Amino acid sequence: MEVLVKNILKIKLFKRQEKRWENNPIAKFLFYMPAYIISSILVLPMTLLSIPFLIFNKKTQKAVLTLLLNLQHMMSLSFWYFITDILFPNKMGVPFWVGYPLTLAFVYIGFKKTIKCLVNESLTKAGF
Repeated sequence: MEVLVKNILKIKLFKRQEKRWENNPIAKFLFYMPAYIISSILVLPMTLLSIPFLIFNKKTQKAVLTLLLNLQHMMSLSFWYFITDILFPNKMGVPFWVGYPLTLAFVYIGFKKTIKCLVNESLTKAGF
């Protein structure tokens, strides 16, 4: 019985896939290239969303900018999910208001290291 419980506890529900994607040049091209393009497009809306927070202190600005950058990179890395949802809208049995946040959460969990690296790079360029 103890062995069964130990085996159940060792099972991971979600495994990080970053190393698999980063070390494979074909997967890198198929996955990260669209993400960079989408991320570049999302810069404008995220910048517009951050403008009202310029009246606050630098600590608040950094927190809001970090949140928006995390959201930007999560959305760009989940590009293929959104494309399949647009192309095949009736295939998903989950409503969009449940599916999109779950997708973003799984992308954040799966690619946390990559997202943090991109966010820190952007914050450094912004002077924070």
